[in-house]
This record gives sequence, C-alpha cells and structure tokens, in this order.
Amino acid sequence: MKSLIAFIFTVCVIFTLFLTLPYNTKDTYIYINQGETLLKISEELKNQKLIISKDLFILLFLLLNETPKAGYYKIEKNSNLINIFSKISKGKQDLIKVIIIPGDDLFSISKKLETYGIIKKENFLNFFNNKFKLLSIGFPYDNFEGFIIPDTYFLEKNTSPKRLFHIFYNKFIRTYKKADKEFYEKMIIASIIEKEAKTTKDKYLISSVIHNRLNKKLPLQIDATLLYMAKKLNIKEKQIKELKLIQSPYNTYKKQGLPPTPICSFSKESLNASFNPEKTDYLFYFTKDGKTHIFSKDYKQHLKKLKSKW
Repeated sequence: MKSLIAFIFTVCVIFTLFLTLPYNTKDTYIYINQGETLLKISEELKNQKLIISKDLFILLFLLLNETPKAGYYKIEKNSNLINIFSKISKGKQDLIKVIIIPGDDLFSISKKLETYGIIKKENFLNFFNNKFKLLSIGFPYDNFEGFIIPDTYFLEKNTSPKRLFHIFYNKFIRTYKKADKEFYEKMIIASIIEKEAKTTKDKYLISSVIHNRLNKKLPLQIDATLLYMAKKLNIKEKQIKELKLIQSPYNTYKKQGLPPTPICSFSKESLNASFNPEKTDYLFYFTKDGKTHIFSKDYKQHLKKLKSKW
C-alpha cells in the first residue's frame, strides 16, 4: 500500500513538474490555424522547444474539455505548459492584425499602425524616413519606402521602430532575396506603376512608357511622384499644376530620371511589369475613365487623343 501511495505521489510530482516547470528559453511566436488538430499543434510546439511532452499537452486539453483557439500568440520566455495552455485555450492573442495593401506608402502605413496602437505615427516616420538612422543599422537607402511588402502582419502593441524594421526587412529579403542597386531601381519603377495603373494590361504598357522615356532621357512627367512629393513636404490643397513648379527630386516634370526612392509598396505583378515592360514605342498616356489608359507614340498624337476624349 505504501509503495502504491509512493508511486502515485511520484507520478503527481512528475506531472506537476511537467506542467509548471518553464521550458522555452526565448520569446517565440506561433500561429494556430482555424481547425488545426491538437496533434499538429503539439508537434509544432515540440519542434519549437516550447513544451517537453506532446502527449501531456494533448491530455491537458482533453481532461479539461478545452479546444485551442486560432490566432497568433507570443509565448514568453520561461513559459510553462499551464501558461501556454491558458493562453491558447482562452484565445489570449498578443498580436494585432494589420493589413498592408499595394499602393500604401510610409505615411498611410504610419496611420494604420498608430490606429492599432503599434507605434506612434511620428516615431514611425522619424525612423523610416531618416536615412541616418537607417544607415546606423546597415540599411543603405534614403528611406524605407517600398520595402514593406503588402501582406497581413501580426504585430505587438508598442513595438519599437527597430523591431518593426527587422520584421519588415526580413520578410522582404525572404521574399525577393536581394535589394541591390539594380533591383532597387526596378522597385522604384514598380511603385510608380502601382500608383498609375489599375489593370494588369496597363501595368506592362505604363512600364513600357517609363522605360522608353528613360532610354530617351526624357523626364517621366508622372503625377503620382508629385503627389508623393506633396506628402513628404506636407503640402496640402495644391493643384497638380502648382506642384509641378516645386523643386524636388520627386518632381519628375523638372527632374530627368527616376525619383530617388519608391513612392509606395507594390504588388509582385507591378514588380514583374517593371522587369518585363511591353515592347512598344509609346511615350505618352492619359487615363480615360480613371481605370484604363490611352497611349500614344508622340506628343502630337497624344494631344489629338486628348481632344477626342472631350
């Protein structure tokens, strides 16, 4: 009898230790899909060295008749099985869902992040628009525009600029594998295409116009770069014709060549169009209905088509 009691006591002690002893040695982020099985979740937790025993994890859910809730979770350093069970069974998500879409720029992204309590707009812009701060952590370009890939992100409240930089930049490098000067120029073109074109066909045609004008050393004369310039200079309520007069590296009416940086985040399709422009002689275009564009080979033809539009 004594040996049975001793055995039960030993089992209870071991069980308690498994439940309460911290196991993971660093903060770790996990994602649980809707409808994911306990077995698959336990395997993921074991692979990431967050739990000692898959069986005990599953048993805990079965004994207490609980189910894991889908979502993103931060498993803090030194969490034990009880901590992890409590968080996942109650759906205590630590991360906030933020969606970045093609065409978003640093200014619109900063507003989104502030709305969700991720970071203050001013703190975000003061870091990601500051080439010296970016250079201090090894980033070689003037600002971070274009490097935030359109996607769904799960972020913590009150995240530091450096932490956000690593999240966004690591994703960019994992996706595109590089960010050299030649690729960066294509990023700039892709961002212009993203702002100018609404259809897949027009993306490749507008890319053609951009490349043709660059090859002929003609100014791009693209309104989207003026609108971005206005944001950077905090200019409001100005007409395009007034913006054209401002001296700025983003004024593609006055300056020949590309603007110094991308002007927004872009889709993979826009990037593909920047690398693979349609083969045309087009040098001009205008929008017919805000969606599709009319293209011309020379200014005379361009003016004629403009007049016929009205």
